[in-house]
Amino acid sequence: MGLSDREYYRDDQPGGFSLGGERSMSTNLVIANVAIYAVCAFMPGLTERLSLHADVFGSPRGLLQAWQFLTYGFVHAPLNQPGGIFHILMNMYILWMFGRIVETRYGRAEFLRVYLAAI
Repeated sequence: MGLSDREYYRDDQPGGFSLGGERSMSTNLVIANVAIYAVCAFMPGLTERLSLHADVFGSPRGLLQAWQFLTYGFVHAPLNQPGGIFHILMNMYILWMFGRIVETRYGRAEFLRVYLAAI
């Protein structure tokens, strides 16, 4: 039996939504995505500012907007576009369902690293 097989060594995380105690990283990411989506819905132009643009890659001005490499991963299709609400609902459902599985297997920190690297 290896160390990682021992019960006291495991990094077990709750799998579902919890109002008390520590929430899973999957749930935290869903909440963050939905919160950013809601803020973007009520602040015209914010989605455009957070989205990744081609000038980030080719101009010196783009280097000053390097934060877009992270923020664009939290931006979703606006409500006024066809499929806007379906887009966010399906993305969050899949993130929550598969995220819990990955998080349970590899732990919170590793799941967050993989999620952010995938953006």
